[in-house]
Amino acid sequence: MEDAPLSGALVEHLVRIEAGDLCIPHGSLLGNALDVEERRTEQTPPLHSAIKHGGVASYVRARRGEQVVLPSRGVRVLRLQVVGATVDPPALCIEAHVSKGYYVRSLARDLGMALGVPAHLSELRRIRSGCFAITDAVGLHEGADVLREAMLGVEQVARSVFACCTLTAHGVVRALCGQPMSDQDFEQVPGEDACAWFAPEGRLVAVGDRSKGRPTVLRAWCVKDDCVRAKPDWGEE
Repeated sequence: MEDAPLSGALVEHLVRIEAGDLCIPHGSLLGNALDVEERRTEQTPPLHSAIKHGGVASYVRARRGEQVVLPSRGVRVLRLQVVGATVDPPALCIEAHVSKGYYVRSLARDLGMALGVPAHLSELRRIRSGCFAITDAVGLHEGADVLREAMLGVEQVARSVFACCTLTAHGVVRALCGQPMSDQDFEQVPGEDACAWFAPEGRLVAVGDRSKGRPTVLRAWCVKDDCVRAKPDWGEE
């Protein structure tokens, strides 16, 4: 574990932020460091991550003391906002709106380097993921009945997360049998990205995309009646 003294400018930033002044002047030490991070388009993941390197998770190699060089990954930073700080111990609290694949542990590492001190992530709290926000969450302490009432059905989640389209009755059977699909199997033709496929009566059948140049099932939901009805199309056992 490394340590280093904080510069007077950085201490001044922390004092002001802890007192409630969240305005970070442009051109200041912290302001410049945040500007660099906000413009970031590539990021090197932390060594202690689950990314495979030579078929082995990076964190396993790092714990062995092996030297691991992970390639950078494309990322987007939509917003970084300082929301708090403490002087003793020195800590900075940042709210980040970032793309998938962005590592907040790497943010702590890189921001510390820009500020001239070793730094690490001490706490991470995800407040939103896609359309799901922590304000809609229910604590485990609420009890089984409240948790059960708050659970979302798979159809509701699929409609919230994906674009949606409707299969024909024949398309439902083909999707559940894993047969090659075509646009004729849909009442509305699906787009290029992952899409939720629904039966004419509104039940979720599958999630698919065009990864093979045509509508392709990624994951199907098969209920007992569907399996019995579709079984003759599977061929002889």
